[in-house]
Amino acid sequence: MDLIYRLSQAVSMHAKSMGLDIVATQVKEKFGTLRFYVDGGDEEVFLLIDAAEQESATICEVCGAPGALVMKGWCSTRCESCRHKC
Repeated sequence: MDLIYRLSQAVSMHAKSMGLDIVATQVKEKFGTLRFYVDGGDEEVFLLIDAAEQESATICEVCGAPGALVMKGWCSTRCESCRHKC
């Protein structure tokens, strides 16, 4: 959740500084990582989104601890502890 909050704040601050009207249209998990879609973004916004999506592959989606992408069956990003619980 912290990752999405940080990304949203960065996008909002950039939009305000550039006078852009940016709207988040989808926020979801796909193939074990974050997907964040917007309307009205510029190149800087898409760079911020790309960085957050890459970072999401290193954060456990269950508890927020450092994790890794697991591609057995259903893709997910889990820490060692949560990997064994599911």
